[in-house]
Amino acid sequence: MTTDRPIRVVVVDDDTWIRMGRAQGLAEYADIEVVASLAHDDALAWPWDDIDVAVVDAHDSSQEWDRYPGVRVVEAIRRTRSSEATTVIVTSGRMFDPMLRLRMAEAGADYFYAHLDAPDPESLSELIRHPDGSHAAAPGDGHELADMGLRTWSRPNEALRWVEESGAAAHFTEAGTQKAARASRRALIKTRDEVARLARIDPSLGDPERRPGDVTWRDVVKFINRTLGRDT
Repeated sequence: MTTDRPIRVVVVDDDTWIRMGRAQGLAEYADIEVVASLAHDDALAWPWDDIDVAVVDAHDSSQEWDRYPGVRVVEAIRRTRSSEATTVIVTSGRMFDPMLRLRMAEAGADYFYAHLDAPDPESLSELIRHPDGSHAAAPGDGHELADMGLRTWSRPNEALRWVEESGAAAHFTEAGTQKAARASRRALIKTRDEVARLARIDPSLGDPERRPGDVTWRDVVKFINRTLGRDT
């Protein structure tokens, strides 16, 4: 970044102590201004005007539905701010999870780091000033995605958005492992087919003996579990 003013930063994390610690540590550097430290829910409503860098934690195991709330935060930023306007740096203890990487790339994150890459304020400040291109947010290993019946251009966020907005989320239990007892067969078939279409699920990628369009309800449940981070 080449501006004369301090780099304006927002820190997002579900853990109060971590985000306070990061904010206080970064405040020691004259070239960095911590504008806010926010929980994920608060970050969704943040205006993001004039923010140079967002440091967003990906995971929150306390969430009842989507345990990757950082994805929604990235999407909220990208609705109003381009990569040229605001750099989004995602941190996670699960950076090698291919589904999380795919979701973050789809959401529009710029960089993806493990928590261990920024264990202290000095290393985090360097990531903010000079993010490493080798850590660019990318969908991840194509072979690992293929094992899930997905490609690097699959769209799990788009499929999940439809599940929520259509009311199809009610077809899954809290554990995400079974269909709701009261769901009609017609409703389940619609959910299965629409999720497969939007997410571009192809079961033959992970199993050559399967046909490309032969998506089962079990495939969809497994996909939802992985997308929501419920399987880890």
